[in-house]
Amino acid sequence: MKVYGFTEKTYGVMEIENTLDAWQQFVGGGIQAVPIAENLMLICNEDGKLINLDRRCVWLQDGIVVDIIFGDCFVCRQEGEEGAAIKDSDVGTIEKILKPIVIKPKNKRA
Repeated sequence: MKVYGFTEKTYGVMEIENTLDAWQQFVGGGIQAVPIAENLMLICNEDGKLINLDRRCVWLQDGIVVDIIFGDCFVCRQEGEEGAAIKDSDVGTIEKILKPIVIKPKNKRA
């Protein structure tokens, strides 16, 4: 299933299996599904903040920070009670709502 994911090393369109086990493996634990736009839902670790996972992305609404998402997460389409692959047309919407948190390494001095 095509999703828009955020991981420690990368973010963007990627493929995962559309199974509960694959979703839990991606986020590293129990999942929480949060609607972020019409027919789009964010899948994240339900305890990401509590267990202090690394920050992955910022959730914006009209340019204002709504939340910070902790831990690997992804966005898929919502079809009824099920998750489904995103469409190419969803990418722009997702990139407007979720911004990756990129932590650059400190410059090392000689």
